[in-house]
Amino acid sequence: MRNWLNNMKGDLEMNYQSGICMDLRCHRRQQAFIYYALIAFVVGIVLGGCSHSETKWKETQEQYTIEAYISYMKELPDSPHVNEAKARIEELEWEAAFKAKDEQLIRVLLKKYPSDKNRIRAEEVLWSIKWPTVRQS
Repeated sequence: MRNWLNNMKGDLEMNYQSGICMDLRCHRRQQAFIYYALIAFVVGIVLGGCSHSETKWKETQEQYTIEAYISYMKELPDSPHVNEAKARIEELEWEAAFKAKDEQLIRVLLKKYPSDKNRIRAEEVLWSIKWPTVRQS
């Protein structure tokens, strides 16, 4: 019996040195190592992707142009900032229309964004374009 145990011990040591685990504890350690290595890999990929998305988002916000936001959405369509980018585009379109007092552009935006918060202001600007105030001297 003792000879058999010594042979098993020798076999386990030989298999351990060759990288093959015959011992249940050794096998579980290898499984745990693979599991944690896989988790570390996935976390690294996720964080790496987030950092690119966040960096690109900050650059886009600094530019603050319609073209920059459109480019951002094309490059990162699954980003968590896509809805925010759409809102910024809408905001910039309205700003340009109000600044230019462009009746045609305002009407296009009213059709494009029918339930928009800028509707009242747009109607006021359209009214002021159509019926400018008469100054009395």
